[in-house]
Amino acid sequence: MSDINTLSSRPLLKISPHRISSPLSNATIEENNVLTHELSEPQKQSSSTNTDVDPDTLAVLYFGQSDSSLRTALIKNVTTQDIALILFSKQEQLWHWLDTTSSVRNVFVIIQANMNIAYILYRIHAYFSVRSIFLRCKTNELNSFKELRTFYIKINGIYDEDARILIKLVIELALFSEEKGDQDRENRNNELGAQRNYQRALNLCALVRTL
Repeated sequence: MSDINTLSSRPLLKISPHRISSPLSNATIEENNVLTHELSEPQKQSSSTNTDVDPDTLAVLYFGQSDSSLRTALIKNVTTQDIALILFSKQEQLWHWLDTTSSVRNVFVIIQANMNIAYILYRIHAYFSVRSIFLRCKTNELNSFKELRTFYIKINGIYDEDARILIKLVIELALFSEEKGDQDRENRNNELGAQRNYQRALNLCALVRTL
């Protein structure tokens, strides 16, 4: 399984230091008619990711285990919504992407949390491009993690169920897309951009009803 993947409803870029062999990954590639790049050096990975993610892209970053049910749910639901989904399982790759892709201004982050989350939150919260952070934890960790919201205002939800965090994420993405549509229409006189954002918002609202 690759450590970092970029997925979107537009042409999909997968970057991996190993050959992609996951049945799920292969199915996603085939469905989206994807060009696959296999690079061996971390620097090449990050450089290619940086150049292939448009600054106006609405991006969702997932950091956590590569075999989690939440990761699978994100791939199934988010990649059909004109949103880039970028998957990480190693911290150094997450930090490198954020450091080298600062031009992407609208980033939502989902973290498969554990009890050593303090450093990750401290660091990721400082990135200007990160708008919201969602934490997925175990039920017996909820109370401990909820205290973190006092210190990190970008935390937008802490949940112990995949469905709840997914619903919260999709609602936030829909509201943000509508807001971006208004900005494109009123401040930038960009009707094409406005319609793209409004359409995404409508699609996300429809998706919420199916979750």
